[in-house]
Parts: sequence; structure tokens; C-alpha cells
Amino acid sequence: MSYRNALHRELHELLCSEADLRDQREGITWVEMELQAMLDAVNRHRARLGKTPVAVGDVERVETMASGHTDYGTKFALYCTELVEERP
Repeated sequence: MSYRNALHRELHELLCSEADLRDQREGITWVEMELQAMLDAVNRHRARLGKTPVAVGDVERVETMASGHTDYGTKFALYCTELVEERP
């Protein structure tokens, strides 16, 4: 499996794990928690590659791009993979 495919899979699994916790969260919206989890993961991978961190606005932008799609989780994870890789 390529690095890109493994990264996409890891990010998708993280997003699914976060989504499973939605009912257990109080005081903060699940969207904020999922965005933070994805931001942390993206920046952790970027750091491993010697890249500077992205801002939360970058993750919010790609989440918005995925929003409304039937394969939202797959697309959001893919777009976050692209943030790690610095693709559009």
C-alpha cells in the first residue's frame, strides 16, 4: 500500500472513530471535535515530513468541500491527505 493510500485510510478511520463518539460529547459540538482531530493528525503527519503546520481554516475549508457528499467521510479524509501532501 502506498503512503498516500495508507494515510488516507488512517485519516478516514480517525474520522470514523471520532464520529462514533458524537453522542458522548457535551459542551462542544462534534464538528469542532472532529475538525480538531483532523487538524492534529494532518499537522502531525506534516511535521514528520518536515513541513510547517496548516491552520484550522485550511481543515475547515476542505471539510466544507466534502460537506453534502454521500461519501463525506471519504472525501474529507482525502482532502486532509492532500493537505498533508500540499496538493490543491
